[in-house]
Amino acid sequence: MRKPPVSKHLAQLVVAAVLSAVTIATVDAQSAPGSAGAKLASKCQQAIIKANGKLLGQRLKQLATCSNAVLGCLQTAPGDTKCLTKASGKCEKQLGADGAPDPVGDKVEAAVVKKCGAVPLTDLLDVAVLGFANAEARCADLGVAPLGSVADVAHCLRLAHAQTSETTYGVELPRARELTAQGGVNALRVPGLPVVAGCGECNAGSPGTGKGVTGCAAAITKAAAGFIAS
Repeated sequence: MRKPPVSKHLAQLVVAAVLSAVTIATVDAQSAPGSAGAKLASKCQQAIIKANGKLLGQRLKQLATCSNAVLGCLQTAPGDTKCLTKASGKCEKQLGADGAPDPVGDKVEAAVVKKCGAVPLTDLLDVAVLGFANAEARCADLGVAPLGSVADVAHCLRLAHAQTSETTYGVELPRARELTAQGGVNALRVPGLPVVAGCGECNAGSPGTGKGVTGCAAAITKAAAGFIAS
């Protein structure tokens, strides 16, 4: 028996489907190693490391300046409202007042977008290139989902590294959440600081001992920040 002829319309549909599949595969394919796209992805990754390294270092410095100033008041000048007012001013300058912008975070986010803006989303997400598909769950936990652009990736990185800096600092100075609060910092500005049992306005009991306590705290945070930076 002769096979029934394929209709011209059906043949056109088949050809169109094949061409569409080839086009999609070409568009969605990641950049091959050594290609111009791969080089862009490499430069993007280097920019990400540099920008977010700065974010971690600056964020730790901001937290330390605020927390150590408040700790110094509690330990060496208990009950001195002028000291605490001055320390609160440092906290506001470093960590910002409620609703104020975060210039450090803004700058880092903008730097990533600038350096990675030419990288196709495919290369950003593909596990064979930059692999941010593997970070989608983490970004979703931070409220960034889906990762549909380089701006989304940059925003996720900003939130993740800010949280990391706060979590790390909360280990370096376990009283940090309590101290920043006494310095007038809204908890929403430092959501990653661990919540621990506070001590209020208690201190070591003498100005001499207090100086040793504040000096110790400053040395710990300085050494830890240097280690993280390196």
